[in-house]
Amino acid sequence: MGRYYNGTISGKFWFGIQDSHDASNFKQSLILPKPYYEYYVCACYVININQYYCCNCFSDYNSHLSSMDESDKLAIDSELLAFKSNNVNYEFDASDLEFIENKLIELENIIGYNLIKNLDLKIDDEDNFFEYNINYSALDYITDESFIKIIALWCFGKQIEKAIIMTGNCNINCEL
Repeated sequence: MGRYYNGTISGKFWFGIQDSHDASNFKQSLILPKPYYEYYVCACYVININQYYCCNCFSDYNSHLSSMDESDKLAIDSELLAFKSNNVNYEFDASDLEFIENKLIELENIIGYNLIKNLDLKIDDEDNFFEYNINYSALDYITDESFIKIIALWCFGKQIEKAIIMTGNCNINCEL
């Protein structure tokens, strides 16, 4: 149970605390990304809505159609062999870094130095697949859910920041 995010960074949203659109807090524009379409069978992203089949994975429309199972075929409501994804994507690059760092400073000022130190945030970057761990026992005495949301947002933002610093970008696919 729960919702996950993956891409340059990966993890699980804090159950009952974090929103799937938390990444929008680290973008200068307030526009939320729109859900997208994925092709049946291969799950490739639909880039051109007028491309009815995945030309990267199939030679033609009929070969794509014949590879689909019957329940997927019944779900098709047009010629497009794709479904609306239950995810949203966010893309960050070096041009977003200053805004992200300023947002993290704001959050750190709210959280406080001692709690940040006790959280002992560690971001593993093996193979540029950034995941984080914290000392969750540091949260035991906190009962204010809005404060816990700020901590979760800070942890998420630190992941994004580290990915951009290390790789130059951060792409996140978030389950809704």
